[in-house]
Amino acid sequence: MLFTGDDVFVMPAYPTEEVIDPTGAGDTFAGGILGFLAADNHAAPGRLRDAMAYGTVLASLTVEGFGLDRLKRADRAEVDARVARYRAMLTF
Repeated sequence: MLFTGDDVFVMPAYPTEEVIDPTGAGDTFAGGILGFLAADNHAAPGRLRDAMAYGTVLASLTVEGFGLDRLKRADRAEVDARVARYRAMLTF
């Protein structure tokens, strides 16, 4: 959840077919947010929401394996594709 002065934004977990090990998902979520913010220094509206989406997607990869095994096998194209699918899931 993201709380701002005038708004509350809720982002659900990315649906995964099989959760192997949730260890590290929270750390990955936080790291994904910080990594996104560090790589994109524009103050555009929605920037924190985009960062949360990347953190959520990266955490979803983490739970699909033990430790960081699954996350290490992912590349940027897979992450971006998953973010695009996630964005489509949340649009109505």
